[in-house]
Amino acid sequence: MKTNILRIVLAVLMLLGTVIPGYAQGGYGAPVDSSPCDTPPGEWIIVDILFLRPAGIAAMGVGLVGALIALPFAALSGSTDRICQRLIREPFEYTFKRPVGNLNYESCNPEDLVR
Repeated sequence: MKTNILRIVLAVLMLLGTVIPGYAQGGYGAPVDSSPCDTPPGEWIIVDILFLRPAGIAAMGVGLVGALIALPFAALSGSTDRICQRLIREPFEYTFKRPVGNLNYESCNPEDLVR
């Protein structure tokens, strides 16, 4: 019983390992329009809901722990805004503010890089 489940899980992972890199190329070399108004393919929505959103929630937890550890040092150097932006705001925006299926979301503003 356990070996059958393991075989199914491995087969699904192998299938995803061959399908997802094709989408990373923008649909096999086609230009990717990252406009949030466009309707993404259904496969991107499924990948987003099943894998990227849970990964975003995990990144929020890791970022929060990292921010709590780094905050005393950032307070001494005056860089708390950078810590809050990179470790708390960006994972939150990626997880909850990004349109579903939009895999090319950029949450980093050019003004934030100048600081």
